[in-house]
Amino acid sequence: MAVDSLDAPLFSRDSKRYFAYLIPYPSPKNDDIACPKPPERFLIYTPMPSFLQKPADRAKESAERQREDLSVSAEHSAAQSMEELIIVYPDSCQSSKEDIRKTFVGAMMKARSRAQRDAAIATSLLPFAAAADFGAGTMGAMLALDSVWAYKSIRSARTAKALTNRFSADDSTKQHLKITIKASPALEPARKYMEERCFRIDRTNYPYPGIVIPSEAEVLSAIHWKPSVVLDGSVSPQDVEWEIKEAHLDLEETMKKGAKEWTSWCKKFLQDPEKAFRLDAKEKQSLSLAK
Repeated sequence: MAVDSLDAPLFSRDSKRYFAYLIPYPSPKNDDIACPKPPERFLIYTPMPSFLQKPADRAKESAERQREDLSVSAEHSAAQSMEELIIVYPDSCQSSKEDIRKTFVGAMMKARSRAQRDAAIATSLLPFAAAADFGAGTMGAMLALDSVWAYKSIRSARTAKALTNRFSADDSTKQHLKITIKASPALEPARKYMEERCFRIDRTNYPYPGIVIPSEAEVLSAIHWKPSVVLDGSVSPQDVEWEIKEAHLDLEETMKKGAKEWTSWCKKFLQDPEKAFRLDAKEKQSLSLAK
């Protein structure tokens, strides 16, 4: 495990260096002194990848296009070509670097199991979706939707599996993945953004985050994210604008989903901490059995 300086880059499109950002969930208010505090947990955020080209008429890419992209990613997996994984976390975090490493690896193992399970479910739904389309005359709408779900699940399953297999690889082999962990104040806007998302869902159990809330643009700018640029002139200003818009939407939806899951878990935790931990352990066990 290595530690970079604070002046090192926080974002890169180099396929050999991949950045993951740990955004801490806020701790809920609790007037019961006897009740323990919930553990420090994070949302693992990675900016969406560059687009091969803009979808026609600014619509979502077709299921056929995504399946073509899946074939390419299967042969040239970013997870396999990656040489270094940089995990960035807020410098206000209380956890040690070793604890953060264990948390990240554990989360990836959980994601691997869940993604493999979801991929199997999504793939099994495809024939049923095709039959429903034929009967309802929806011109492939349901099939396209389930194909996209299958594509994303299979892709995430492959990525998670490739990464977790390399975590334990020997240092002397090419399969070994260097993991660099570093603290940075650049994640402060993301932390504030997550606080506001949780407060918006549950105003009773979370403190008021303040009047000034960072925008999606400010969160991405803080980690030095920029839209992809093609030097041969094939990308127009409209393409760049579309990519920025999609990146903002992706961040918003990711944060919204994470905040919803966290606030839901914390409600159960505040009611019965021991039961919440038992259910959490039970889910981890079921996911482990599903590998």
